[in-house]
Amino acid sequence: MTNKRNFAWPVTIMPYEDYIALKECVEKHRDLLINKEIIIFGAGIRGSLFCKLMEKFGYNQLLFCDNNPDKCGGYINQYEIHSPELIEEKRDNAIVLISVENGYSIEKQLEKSGYIKNKTYFFVESLIYPSYIEEFFRIDPIEILFLGDCGLSQISINDTNHNNLGHMIKNSFGEKRAKVLAMHGMGIRSYYNILKGQLHLGIIPKVVGLMVNFEVFTGKHHLLPRTQHVNLFGKILDDLQNPEFELVEYHQLIEERFNNFKLDVSSNYQGDHLENNRRMVLRMNYMYNIKKNTEDMEYLIKILELCKDKGIRVLPFIPPVNYEYAFECIGEKFKVAYDTNCEKMKAWVREQGDELLDLSYILGSEYFADPKTIDETANAKGRQMILEEFLKALK
Repeated sequence: MTNKRNFAWPVTIMPYEDYIALKECVEKHRDLLINKEIIIFGAGIRGSLFCKLMEKFGYNQLLFCDNNPDKCGGYINQYEIHSPELIEEKRDNAIVLISVENGYSIEKQLEKSGYIKNKTYFFVESLIYPSYIEEFFRIDPIEILFLGDCGLSQISINDTNHNNLGHMIKNSFGEKRAKVLAMHGMGIRSYYNILKGQLHLGIIPKVVGLMVNFEVFTGKHHLLPRTQHVNLFGKILDDLQNPEFELVEYHQLIEERFNNFKLDVSSNYQGDHLENNRRMVLRMNYMYNIKKNTEDMEYLIKILELCKDKGIRVLPFIPPVNYEYAFECIGEKFKVAYDTNCEKMKAWVREQGDELLDLSYILGSEYFADPKTIDETANAKGRQMILEEFLKALK
């Protein structure tokens, strides 16, 4: 297979909600799945994730299908990617799992080919947005609110303990005392508006834990389509009684950004260039020259000011970085550039009267989702170590 095109993404992390959704689907329909060929419709990142999970669940007779003709004839690891014609041919002997996040058009495509929902095909929908909205509108005597990205919400694909860091925080402080609002790709301006939404609901915590992830301060992160989450904010506004104009205005802004930005930036993880791509992402996310005059820095200061005005203590924290792998890839230059940015950020936060909790170097490579990952998500042991640092800081 050395000359075959492999479109697999080396996924090492997954949203907790995706794990639960697929696990429950497989367990509920095990008798049906075990006697049929399984076709995963969608040969992208989520398809690669489904592939790894299905193998962990004991299924190895897999095929892929994709509407993109450029992928057909390629592979997800050892599993071939076929054109949609395969769906027609396999109708009586196969079960289809739709892995595409917004796979509603694929549902229609399958039903046109004679497949029946929840009998011969299953759409494993992402529950990330519904879970976030449920947590957003949960009205309890919240004392601790954490705002962050997927470092709080995702888990390692190799974990046996599937509580993400958000669950661990709530378990430690109490479900009714703590709330965690975490979403992949979100930046500081989004956190600001989420916090405003919580205050609008009458939730005034004693402490706000705020993730300060260097990736979001690059100067362009806030413009990328994948960071906007337009539908999520739209749903929140629909359910929020008499939302403030600032929240409505922000939704209009991200909708405009999502519709007008023509090019997103993501790393191409395919083929033999994986190590080079990882080095590139490390440089882009951590080794640039951080500047104060960015939108996200402006809104970090706004959050600190807002919390001070409301008498809320802020715990801004830098999440762990896989520094051992970064040193392996880039060498001492990484530490010099990264530490320079850390010191700048600490000084800017200190100017507002707050202190930054720096967790950069608390985890060795063995405590991340994968020893060679460039993602901040820790494995279960690593998450426990992070939690212990939060507990010490919040005593």
